[in-house]
Amino acid sequence: MHIGNLIKFIPESPYSDPSYHLPHFYEIFAERANEQDRPFWKKAAAANRLQIWFAENTTLGEYDSYMLDGTPVGIPALHPTAVIATTAATSLASDNEYRLQWVKDFWDTPLRKGVRRYYDNFLYLFCLLMLSGEYKIY
Repeated sequence: MHIGNLIKFIPESPYSDPSYHLPHFYEIFAERANEQDRPFWKKAAAANRLQIWFAENTTLGEYDSYMLDGTPVGIPALHPTAVIATTAATSLASDNEYRLQWVKDFWDTPLRKGVRRYYDNFLYLFCLLMLSGEYKIY
């Protein structure tokens, strides 16, 4: 996977975040962005192989923080519900063997409770809208 094709917190950052990887949106951006930006968005959509990596290298809901090459850094992920939701949402642009399992896991994941619920549940709602076909482009 080429780091230059992944969205990062800031351009100089060596890391990204699963919640930034929404290839379905990237495909739309590739169609509607400024002409000079469209090749980047096409490459960004093709670089999101997170479903396969998470399915083969983690246990559902138990995530570390990872370098872009998949190396765990020893810091538990703060938003496991968001990881599940956004990874499931990539099913809209995926054709791998895990895509339907991610959607099922998302449907089976309850909303988060506690102090970190806002971010997790906000992404959960966006992904629910996408996966249900109710996220509209206006």
